[in-house]
Formats: sequence, structure tokens, C-alpha cells
Amino acid sequence: MKLEISFNTLKSKARPMARPGHRPLSLDTSLPPLPEREAPPARKPGKPLEVDLPDVGPIDWDDFEHIRGKGDLLEKQGQQVMLYMRGHYTPKFHQALFDGINGNRIHVAYCQKLEEMKRAGKLDSEYFFSQSLEGQFLIVDRITREQGMAALKVCKLCLRKLNYEGYVTPGRGTGKIFDEFTFQGFFEKYSSFFPFHPAIDDDKQVPERPSYTKDWPEVSRKLREQHHYTCSQCRVSLNAHRHLLHVHHVNAVKNDNRKENLRVLCIDCHSKQPNHQRMFVHHDDRKLIASLRRQQEMPIPQSWVDVFRFADPGVHGLLHHLQHNRTTVPEVGLDIQDSQQMVVATLELAWPRRKLGVAIDETDISAAEALGWQVLTVEQALNSPGSF
Repeated sequence: MKLEISFNTLKSKARPMARPGHRPLSLDTSLPPLPEREAPPARKPGKPLEVDLPDVGPIDWDDFEHIRGKGDLLEKQGQQVMLYMRGHYTPKFHQALFDGINGNRIHVAYCQKLEEMKRAGKLDSEYFFSQSLEGQFLIVDRITREQGMAALKVCKLCLRKLNYEGYVTPGRGTGKIFDEFTFQGFFEKYSSFFPFHPAIDDDKQVPERPSYTKDWPEVSRKLREQHHYTCSQCRVSLNAHRHLLHVHHVNAVKNDNRKENLRVLCIDCHSKQPNHQRMFVHHDDRKLIASLRRQQEMPIPQSWVDVFRFADPGVHGLLHHLQHNRTTVPEVGLDIQDSQQMVVATLELAWPRRKLGVAIDETDISAAEALGWQVLTVEQALNSPGSF
């Protein structure tokens, strides 16, 4: 027997409770499209992924718990950051405005001071994040609440932690390294440790600095073509990766296109030239160039000069330790292959006979260790340079 059931009475009761604009559902009704989700920004080949990190006010303990990043650098949301105290008591506040050397220090690494706060389980003051590559930081008078911008200086304990430019290596000159330190240069040196980098504000660039000439794209293309897309310094061929080959102005004057002022350089060599502190290079690009150098059977570095020349700048602090300790010269950018001859990892520094290496990326470390290698992170190596 066929049953006939009617829901008309129930529908009549429910209709008054419907929200405004409600339409009865029908199998013939076309539903509106789902709202599009914003896709994550994509990195252009040969360029870093730039993302703004807003000022979110003083940090809390949870921020501090997660601030320690790769290489003992400071990190927030995948970006390199600095940490400092804005508050200054009245005399020190005005002294810092006059000369930043008189103010609080800027932390750039997980140094002894931050380790002490971690052990104590509390922050000893109000700390703020910063990405002020220009070196100007907002400070506040704790008493009057007056504000101003000061050229605060880097924390020396942080330089010691990273052995920045060989800061604790005898004979390197700690005073000179401290005096010549720039936050721009520091961020560029460690760009391989972070997937994102601070967006460069063109409005903050020096207005008097000349820009590229209108025909620069054509000048650059012709010169790279004349050099057969080969770096004039390290000799790596980038014919299949032309976006990684640049033309460098030797005197840093961008509209001076005289032939003697131009050099064709791979992005790795280009970033290591003087006055290129705003040139962030993605780690994948440095690793690719390192792999190409080996594939093209370029000479393996036999001296520390060559190792410094080809290694990622982010491991230079470790290299100063190793050189001072008279460690065996390592290979640079060694590709690790599996049983199928597939490259599964790239080590920044390697001692193949000992199956010992140093890597920046966790994926490289895991893949190499699975094949029997002992691989240290940069921070592990910095904390025990004598183990090499």
C-alpha cells in the first residue's frame, strides 16, 4: 500500500521563522558559488617572498616561547624579527635620542640575555618586535610618555652568540664589527633561514640615489647574452635558469652603464657584493646554484677563502670558528643522492669521508640522516664548533 505524507502544515509553521531573503530549497535551485579563499602569495623565481609584519604591540609570554628560530635567530610568523625594549627612563631617553649608543640594545638572536629570561619564566620588561632595517626605532620615556625615534645599536651578546663576522674569533676586531654593523646587512646575510622577508618600502629609499635607465632591461639582456649566461665570478652556467643571472653595477650607481662598470653575476655572487644589503636571496635559489656548480664539475674549494666565497653567508659565523680551530676544509653545497641517484638533500657544509655535515633546512637534515649521515643544524654547530 502506498503511503502519502504531507509536510505542508510543518512548512507553514516554519515559514515565519525563516531569515529575510530565505528561498525554499529545491533540487532545481542553483546554489551561489562558494566564496573564493585568498591564495597564499606565490614567490616569483629569483625573488624573495616579501610580506609585511604589522606592529602588534608588546609581546606576551607565548610570543617569547616561540621566538627562537633556526640558527638561533629570532622569528615570528616565518619572518626574521628583532626584539627590543621601547621604554627608557627620562635621562636615558634623551641621551638615546642624541646618540643611540646610549639606549637599549636591539636583540637579533637568542642570546644569553633571552636565555636568562627563559629560565626565569618571565619577561623583565615590555619588549616589542621590529623589522626596522633602516635602524631607527621608536622609544618611549617611561615617566612622561614622550616618544621619539632613536638609532639604537645591536646587542653585543647576540653578535657573540652567532659569531657574526667572526665576532668572537681572535684577531677579527670586535669593535670594528660592532661599529660597522647594519640591520640591513644582517637580514640579508641570514635570508636563507626564513621563507618570508620584510617588504621593501620604496618610499624609504634615498631619493637622491639615481635609478636605472629606461633601456636597462635591454642593456642587461644583451650583456648576459654576450656572456652566454655565465657568472663572471664563479663561472656557473645559468642558461637554463636565466632569471638567476644578474648584471651588477660595480660602483653602485644604477644609471652608470659603462661597460667597465658592469659585471654579469649569479644571484649568489651578486648578493655578496658591497652595498647590497637589501638583496634577499631565497634559500632554494642558493641551493640550486650550489647544485649547478657541482653538476658542472667546477673545482671543489680547497682553501678557506674559496669556502667563504661559495658558502651561504648565514654559515659564515660557523666558518670563522672552524677556520680558527684548523678544521679540515669542508665541501660546500654537497648534494646527497639516494640509491636511485636522486638528489634528496643538499648540505651547506660537508665532510664526505666522515659522513658529517651541516644544513639549514630540516628536510635536508632528515633526508641525509636517513642515508646514514650525521647532520647538525647551524645552531648545534655554533654551540659545539670543536666537534668538527
